[in-house]
Amino acid sequence: LLIFSLILFIVGYVAFRKKPVKLNYATRIQLYLNLAFFLPLLIVSVTTLSLISSSSKKEVIKQYFEKADGIRNNIVNPLDNYLTGNLSEELMAQNITQIAQYSESDINLFDINGKLISTSQPKIYEYNILSEYINPLALGDIVEQQNNSVLINESVGTLSYKSAYVGIRSFGTGDLLGILSIPFFESKYELDKEIVVILTNILNIFTFIFIVILVASYFASRVLTVPLNLITQKIKKTTLTGYNEPLEWNSDDEIGLMVGEYNRMLQNLEASKKALARSEKESAWREMAQQVAHEIKNPLTPMKLTLQHLKRMLTDKTEGHKQLSEKPINTLLHQIDTLSDIATSFSSFAKMPVPENQRIEISSILRRTVQLHANSEEHEIKALVEPGNHYVTCDPQLMGRIFSNLIINGIQAVPKQRKPLIAVSLKTENNNVIIEFRDNGSGIPDAIIDKIFIPNFSTKDTGSGIGLSIAKRGIEHAGGKIWFETTADVGTTVIVELPLVD
Repeated sequence: LLIFSLILFIVGYVAFRKKPVKLNYATRIQLYLNLAFFLPLLIVSVTTLSLISSSSKKEVIKQYFEKADGIRNNIVNPLDNYLTGNLSEELMAQNITQIAQYSESDINLFDINGKLISTSQPKIYEYNILSEYINPLALGDIVEQQNNSVLINESVGTLSYKSAYVGIRSFGTGDLLGILSIPFFESKYELDKEIVVILTNILNIFTFIFIVILVASYFASRVLTVPLNLITQKIKKTTLTGYNEPLEWNSDDEIGLMVGEYNRMLQNLEASKKALARSEKESAWREMAQQVAHEIKNPLTPMKLTLQHLKRMLTDKTEGHKQLSEKPINTLLHQIDTLSDIATSFSSFAKMPVPENQRIEISSILRRTVQLHANSEEHEIKALVEPGNHYVTCDPQLMGRIFSNLIINGIQAVPKQRKPLIAVSLKTENNNVIIEFRDNGSGIPDAIIDKIFIPNFSTKDTGSGIGLSIAKRGIEHAGGKIWFETTADVGTTVIVELPLVD
């Protein structure tokens, strides 16, 4: 009871304290397990004691009346003789004393008016400890209510006891001859003693089970918190720079759901790390592009103006001198135009605005782009577009430039000894539109496959290296994906996937 009271005190203190007590998870598990055991045990114990007490009281009362009935049967004849005058008062007292000694009980005999006839303890009445008249409650129940017996709580000073009152009736006529009173002084003591024995046994069992449950709850809490400790250690080791190892849990319980969410968080973290790294690289390239564009454009304009002026001056010279001077000047002008294009590309990449997406029909943009590049005998472009309208959400101008850049890249990837053949196709698959640009070039070497979409990386001498980077950014902003498949000396296929809106 002391241990259980301590547990209840702790629970109540934790529940009603203004400042919450910070208990760890294992301690709470032990506390709840112990409470879940002790509370039902307390209810069962109280209920058991109540039932046993009630049953014991009924059994004791039954024993009282059985004993009183036995004494009454022995007193009927002497009382009948006494009332008819055939037995003196002294003999009657002797009979009462003998029966009291035999039954080991105190006996008080009253007439039907409630006056004491005889008793086995005459001194009590001689010293006026008890009245010579019967308890009025007993007289009313037996004489007036015609009850055969009644049990009444009585007391003398601080002594409390129970008295059984039994009506004595004639065997022949059934008339009421008198009232028998038998006090039971040890009844409460016997009942309390029995309850103490039962309570002692319950407490012994309670103590044993408490120790077992305490040990079991300790190990149970340790077992239940093992996966939580594992997850905690993994979370502590989660980093933004290194590799984060996922957890394994071969069960679909609550811990399994938590482990699954943790692994999904790691996947999202890895994707965020890549996106952050890509964003940082693009930001660095933009800053560098602004500087490069500024540094290149500054000397280009006066150089170009000077060369154009020089060309006009040479126009007035002789034809031979003119041809001799025009060739290097034209070469310089061409190189200046090339540098200007590179500077413009870097500047566009640095200042590239956020694409303005809108709902468009993508196959029409692809057809226009193909027609723009098909009017040439130096290369061949074949287009296979699935019939129908295919609506996506993207920036139409940016998407046209991306398609044009992919076709140009395919043409430039073909060696000079081959005629460029570009195959463009459009089809729908799983609510997506798939656009492929296939060339018959030399393919992409394995050493540079991971660098294709990096800004400022180019395999061409005159390229700026940002065309594919702009294409990747524009397509991803439209919610799509871009990737490529390449085979050495066979060609490369660039694949664009965009989600359909209808």
